[in-house]
Amino acid sequence: MITKLLYLEDMCRLNCDAHVLQIIPEDNFNKIVVEQTVFYPQGGGQPSDKGIISNNNVIFCVESVFNENGTIFHKGIFTQGYHFNIGDVVELEVNAELRNLHNRNHTAGHLVDYALFNLGYNLISHKAYHFPQGPYVEYQGTLEQDEREQLQSKLEIAVNELAQQALSVNIMLVDNDPKKRVMMISSYPPILCGGTHVLNTKDIGHISIRKIKNEKGNLRVSYAVV
Repeated sequence: MITKLLYLEDMCRLNCDAHVLQIIPEDNFNKIVVEQTVFYPQGGGQPSDKGIISNNNVIFCVESVFNENGTIFHKGIFTQGYHFNIGDVVELEVNAELRNLHNRNHTAGHLVDYALFNLGYNLISHKAYHFPQGPYVEYQGTLEQDEREQLQSKLEIAVNELAQQALSVNIMLVDNDPKKRVMMISSYPPILCGGTHVLNTKDIGHISIRKIKNEKGNLRVSYAVV
């Protein structure tokens, strides 16, 4: 079955009700499937949400979420009570603090793209990692060491100037198709993106450019949000 992804149209929504469709035991864990979810499944360089699924006195702690051919599996353990029943109405609630961290990291990665462009670097990104543990954006091509060292400080200034402009972040579904989900920051060119983001770049906080290095024929820009 295809699980409806509620965050695609409303990134601020962190809870919803749903019916339990499947409960699949797996080693010491269980995987739960419902017809709709607010949880973000890992993908697109962004980690999955965590949180809880609950019903009456039963609490299921969601440790990871993943997508298999459109079906979203919520993997975790029961921390209170023993189980849900098929057809039960349950409440899904995302860990808001962790989601916000993921939002900040993801939007910051896109701001790095725009800041580089503003500095005159017409680089093509081909890989991004927006996990809290060492996020980076990787671009085709390399730079000499002295240019990388000069760029690091200039880029940190440029990307934070963008963030502090309090630019709006907008999401649109083209033809109501989740595969054509567009993210646009202010008047910058829109890009296809299925992840979650802050609503305003000022919400990112400070962005530190930790390192710029050549990595296997590509240029890796490592950053962190503070």
